[in-house]
Amino acid sequence: MRIERAAYLSTSKSSKSSITANRLRECAFVFRLAVELGVRKITSKTANAVIDHVVDTLPVAADAPSQPVTDDYSRSLKAILDHAPHVEHLRDKKWRTLAEFLIQGVSRYAPEEAPPSSGLNTSLVSQHSRNGRTTSFRVSQSSGSYATRHDAGRPAEDLFCCLERLTSATNAPTMSIAADVIECIMRFLNSSSSSGSLHQIAFSCVNSITARAITEDSRLAQRIILDIIPTIRRLWPSKSLLLRDEMLITLVLSSDIIKAMPQTHSNDDVYSSLSNLLEVISAEYSRRNERDILQLDEMVFSTDQKQQVMSLDKFHIRAEHTRGTFNWATISVLACLTLTVDQLSHTKQEHSANENPSKRLRLTNGVEDVFRQSLSASALTKVRALQTVPFLLNDYSAVSDILPDLLAQYTNQILDEDRTVATWTMVAISRHARRIR
Repeated sequence: MRIERAAYLSTSKSSKSSITANRLRECAFVFRLAVELGVRKITSKTANAVIDHVVDTLPVAADAPSQPVTDDYSRSLKAILDHAPHVEHLRDKKWRTLAEFLIQGVSRYAPEEAPPSSGLNTSLVSQHSRNGRTTSFRVSQSSGSYATRHDAGRPAEDLFCCLERLTSATNAPTMSIAADVIECIMRFLNSSSSSGSLHQIAFSCVNSITARAITEDSRLAQRIILDIIPTIRRLWPSKSLLLRDEMLITLVLSSDIIKAMPQTHSNDDVYSSLSNLLEVISAEYSRRNERDILQLDEMVFSTDQKQQVMSLDKFHIRAEHTRGTFNWATISVLACLTLTVDQLSHTKQEHSANENPSKRLRLTNGVEDVFRQSLSASALTKVRALQTVPFLLNDYSAVSDILPDLLAQYTNQILDEDRTVATWTMVAISRHARRIR
């Protein structure tokens, strides 16, 4: 490979697609086959040698010439990192070197489109908990590394996958370079107006870093969530279920951060961003086919007092229903956003009253809207609202005032001709009765 690559680079530009380029391409192909066939048999020492060779050979610098080895070498590196033991045995220094290499590669090969408008500011600030230094970075809409695209497509996906494998390893020094990885990912997400497999991998990488940052660098975790919420709002209507699932994981991971925003980030930008996200998720869920929403047979009703994951009092989701689990999480996120937006709304109203007592700001109450929709909206919107009611009732203080007035109307709705509406009304009533009792 070294001999053929040197020969390729020394030939004139006009003849680089000739025999030299073909020999180099065949060498890279054979190298990839050897790696893929031997990845589970080679030792850590050999794996490190392969990684070093790929890092030394694969062109990722913005001014590096395009080479025939790009596709096969990016796939070779992915094959090595797909085998988890090779990632776990990387020393910290080599891990950081490889992560920096992948960031540079993603910045070169990830396709760039016209940048969409974003809601919040695009700066992230991290106070690294390990060394105490402050790192600030701004996700610009035009970057030197993104200005010119030599190649795109397959290498970008492979390098994104490699970055995701690195950051998801439990023993990886992820936080030492987390700010740089997030900057790279946010630059890609904010420069792309469409959605695809790269976005799914990017969000998976964000989730790995966020899960670590929540416990090790809370300030970085907060800034990640604040900056990525407008992107989730923009990409949520995507037809890709896998992408939507990754974004849902991001929101579930950040639910405690979102709930705390009325105390930590009570401003107009955050209110607008969360309100828009709530509207988009509610609209998308209400438009789904009846079979694609949370189903009653995906839930378990039990008097067992044993604590269950993803449970509400006397019922919880069946763990074997993967799609039901994501639908349950969607409803949970809707309830969380509804309560948070209401708290932010009340804060805005109080500030407006203090600044101008004669002009009181009138804002919509999201909890009241959910209860109103659960009684008078169209069928699918009504079902979505009825499914949200039990989650809202976990916060008794937020809805206690309107429970008695609605109980009689819910009782009448049990006789609804739509069996789905009638069934979910009974579920809602069961939660009502328990709260009143």
